[in-house]
Amino acid sequence: MKKTLYSILYMFLITFCFTALVSGIRYLNQEKIEQNMAMRRQAVILSALNISSQKIDSAALQMSLYNERIKQRQILDRDIYIGLDNEGQAITGYAFSASGQGFWGPISCMIGISGDMTHLLGIVFYENTETPGLGARITEDWFQKQFTGLSLKNKNSSGNFFTLSPAGSEKTSDDFDAITGATGTSDAVEKFLNRELRLFINRIAPLLIKET
Repeated sequence: MKKTLYSILYMFLITFCFTALVSGIRYLNQEKIEQNMAMRRQAVILSALNISSQKIDSAALQMSLYNERIKQRQILDRDIYIGLDNEGQAITGYAFSASGQGFWGPISCMIGISGDMTHLLGIVFYENTETPGLGARITEDWFQKQFTGLSLKNKNSSGNFFTLSPAGSEKTSDDFDAITGATGTSDAVEKFLNRELRLFINRIAPLLIKET
């Protein structure tokens, strides 16, 4: 009995020490962690707005570019990032974060829309729990770049701005390649992206126009 109690106490102390150590390290590095998260979000916003698709080596340079070219507004309780030209005057685009349920868990992306709200500037998927080599391929350039230039003026017969179909099949201008072997992820992306685009065009865009 004593041996069992000793083992339990020993395991408890070991677990407590390791938990305290990890918590302490996280506490000491919390500011750095938050800075890295902010820098990553800035990079995603700049890329979605087609302001910078290249990795900027200097954090100071990225922050300077972001502060010069990005303004932030809140519309319908959502953060909208407004892209500006080189002079920081004319609006070149709008970006907002969108998320939806994927095959295994949440998928999050940043959507960039042109200043005249007629087409997409880009989409960057920055968070997902999909299967590596299958659904997680939504983060690959070839998949994301398909959406660049997508017209938001018209919807197809299903009421969507675009459709994802199997690679190699006959396609129209609003029909893009799905991820081969990841039908669940592709269907989820098609569903929540179209939903978020409709929300922007129908509800957020009119309010942005009023502001400007």
